[in-house]
Amino acid sequence: MLIVKVLKSKSILTSSTAVKQTLLKCKLEEKTPTVSILSKHIIADEVERGELFTSKMKGLKLTRMLYLCYLKDRKHDALIDSVINYLMSKHPNKATVPTF
Repeated sequence: MLIVKVLKSKSILTSSTAVKQTLLKCKLEEKTPTVSILSKHIIADEVERGELFTSKMKGLKLTRMLYLCYLKDRKHDALIDSVINYLMSKHPNKATVPTF
């Protein structure tokens, strides 16, 4: 059984770097700990140095939206089309490509 305690958020940060820096600079004396969900790649060095700790949550599956980004002027480039087609072939029922 997974029990989650809902906490009030102090702030919402949209940059992974800002979130990581907030975690690294938070004070241990604070009543409420600072917690976040980040990609393991963003914090790999800090985890290796023992500055941050990671924890898996059994029974909790997290999903997120990912976006393929490229320059507007290259939207009809053959390589970009190939990447899009490859990704779509891996998840044909979930992936959608907007028309421009």
